[in-house]
Amino acid sequence: MNLTKKAPRFIERCAQLFWCGLICGGVCAAQAQTDTGLVVQFHELRVSGFLDGDLLADDRAPVAHPNAAGLTYATTHLQTSFPIPGLSQNWRLGAFIGAQAWIKADSVRALAFVNNKEQANENAAYPLNISYQAASRKGLSLAKTTPLDWPQFASALLVARARVFAVDRFRAGQSDGSLIETASGQLGLQANVNQYQLGGTSPFVNPANTLGWGTTFDLGLRLEDHDGNYGIVSIADVGPAVRLSSVLRTDRKANTNNVSYDANGYVQYAPLIRGQYSAASYRFRFTPTLLAEGGLKVSPNLHMIARLESTAPVHQIAVGSVLNVYQQRIETVAYLGPGIPASLGIDWRFKYGSIGWRGDRLSLSRARVWALNASLRF
Repeated sequence: MNLTKKAPRFIERCAQLFWCGLICGGVCAAQAQTDTGLVVQFHELRVSGFLDGDLLADDRAPVAHPNAAGLTYATTHLQTSFPIPGLSQNWRLGAFIGAQAWIKADSVRALAFVNNKEQANENAAYPLNISYQAASRKGLSLAKTTPLDWPQFASALLVARARVFAVDRFRAGQSDGSLIETASGQLGLQANVNQYQLGGTSPFVNPANTLGWGTTFDLGLRLEDHDGNYGIVSIADVGPAVRLSSVLRTDRKANTNNVSYDANGYVQYAPLIRGQYSAASYRFRFTPTLLAEGGLKVSPNLHMIARLESTAPVHQIAVGSVLNVYQQRIETVAYLGPGIPASLGIDWRFKYGSIGWRGDRLSLSRARVWALNASLRF
């Protein structure tokens, strides 16, 4: 009997474990600011080697990039901050909500078999090794900007920020195994899948939906010399692991070698999928973001810039320019990274706020890189 109809059902369920976590994610790099009033900031980013907008909206949509790198990072962050009354303008109190998600997969060919309804036609094996994490949080932040008295620089600013937050949604897991196709048209599947979910329930196990509490820290340094050249180095979301005291753990095993059929095609031995539910605790970290940027002043109003950004598993470099004219700042940057498509970013900052966009395509439904950011300053 052809196993093509049975194996994809398991892979499809595996896919559902991590597609749902991609809509949101969260990160905010610690960069020096000189804001003196209320600030509201929004940032959304999706960078992927193999996902496009259609897959985010529908986990059964055809995989448009079956041979691309299996990595994705997504984030959404909304924050407001304001000076603390009675203290220096360098102290700011804030509140935020946000989320972060990432996926790392050794191969996406196994998923393409299901979504693209491919038929096995050769003797080949594809890894089904996937790890993922998605979490959302809400909390408060306290930031301090410290001017440094370094005579060799025209300006030196150190920014430190501490966050305290509650994790209200979480999902993580991994799949290890392989999908085998044969020239005779059959598929074989051997895989282990482990999933952890905050607030998950099953017919047998119902863990308490308790929040996880955590802290992270941001640190950024901005230096500018007397000729107008500058450099920025920052790291965000560094902190101890967050402990979730009660999550639902789901373990599944699939092995088509356990299945045999009689002459009429009926199953003779063992189930295709076996599994169990249990209550467990889980520890995880929000993935830190590293940023390094340098700007070379080539004219009174123009800087050429280079930037390095890293939020595992996605690493990117960017080059472009910043034009300052009529109290406005216009940044145009091209991004490149291993395993992800090139993209263009445009950011316009004016007196009372900013707005920016980044993408590898204008169509949201087909873009693998897509970002929006905006801010208002009062």
